Amino acid sequence: IAMLGAYFAAEALLVRHISLPVTIFLFLPIAFIFGGAIGLFLSIPLKKGLILNIIVASLAMLLIIEAGVVLVFGGIPLYPKPILTGWLALGGLSIPYGSLLTLLVSVGLMLVMFVFFKFTSLGLAMRAVAQHRESALLMGVSIQLVIFLSWGTASLLSMTSSFLMASLTGADIMLGLFLVVKGFTAAVIGGFNNLGGAVIGAFFLGIIDNLIGGYFSADFQIAGTFIILLGILLFRPEGLFRRGGKLSVGR
Repeated sequence: IAMLGAYFAAEALLVRHISLPVTIFLFLPIAFIFGGAIGLFLSIPLKKGLILNIIVASLAMLLIIEAGVVLVFGGIPLYPKPILTGWLALGGLSIPYGSLLTLLVSVGLMLVMFVFFKFTSLGLAMRAVAQHRESALLMGVSIQLVIFLSWGTASLLSMTSSFLMASLTGADIMLGLFLVVKGFTAAVIGGFNNLGGAVIGAFFLGIIDNLIGGYFSADFQIAGTFIILLGILLFRPEGLFRRGGKLSVGR
């Protein structure tokens, strides 16, 4: 979804010359509905209790979307005009306004998602389904609705991140895989059931990435990510900040 969103955003901004607000207004709702529909479609194999089926189906959907992007856009990287230009001088540091905007939007979305998952009934229902869907079903939670909203929300966030990334680095065929690997590694570092730990893991991974790119080469950044991922899976597969707990879902 991220790669698809980046190419659509680049096409709208660079080729069609559609303004950024109109682009956001058009594509974010479409991303939500499209992602929710994919989630419902991929949930069909789970009805037979085979998690391997949904993994294979997800990989197949990834390849289909990637092939569609290559067919429509040719797989050629697109570089839209940055959302913001210029630099912020802060002491001895120079921070691009585009990077600062990405940071502020990311922090804002993380706070919104923290409040959503921690204090709303729908957020608790999503967490309950993720932990044990049979128990959530017995408590009256609509599994199909939760799947649709979960995938739709994930697609919405993915599309937003792709807009920001396309503005900074351009739209590339590997952008989606890049974001998936980074996000998955951050979740593994923090623990899959710990939202705060995943955020800390993301910042930690970002710092390590920049150190590798600064002292060695940007070509080694993805290798560094896989080394960190392998180390965590080998020595602490539950994550550095894993915690347990029970959820209470009510109306």
